[in-house]
Amino acid sequence: MMSLLPELKNKGFNIFFTSPVKDFSPELLSFFTAEEKKKSLILLGSGGKTLWDKIPDKTCPHPFDSYSKETMQWLIEEAKLKNADILFPFSDRILPLQKIGRHFSFAAQSPIGPDISHEFGLWFAYRGVILTDTTLESSQKIPAPFACESCISKPCLSTTDLYSARLLCPFKPEHQYLKEQLDYHLDVLRTLNV
Repeated sequence: MMSLLPELKNKGFNIFFTSPVKDFSPELLSFFTAEEKKKSLILLGSGGKTLWDKIPDKTCPHPFDSYSKETMQWLIEEAKLKNADILFPFSDRILPLQKIGRHFSFAAQSPIGPDISHEFGLWFAYRGVILTDTTLESSQKIPAPFACESCISKPCLSTTDLYSARLLCPFKPEHQYLKEQLDYHLDVLRTLNV
């Protein structure tokens, strides 16, 4: 599995975590059936600008989800994962993705709501979840200081608009999405009336 990480990064997925579901907190376990608690989970994501340029068809209705699912199907085949199911995206299942990410100490909740990563700031997203019967060890947790604690001015709190608040965050601005990607997300938010 680890030998596939360079190829995943080349595909734009630079966030990758694994854990037996049974190792989750009781709160997270409540989202899984008794049978699923015997499986291993893979959390796949992208941080920064890398994924946008890798998506081959940005005109399809859900370019991120379509490309993510295609990549996860590739991963299932290449890693020969046993009885693997894609739980996200394109599933009716609602999963607490941010809480799953917190299990790995990857991010913490920011003052504006979305989680903030010590590596990518507010500029990351979880793109896929796979459950498999293949036994996978837990990814190493690397505790990091909460970025917002050292931010004195907290410019993100000067607006109630989430889109503007993300742009105002001074942490890890080098990972801010490209303009084309920002415009895409803004259009999606407008469609959802968020």
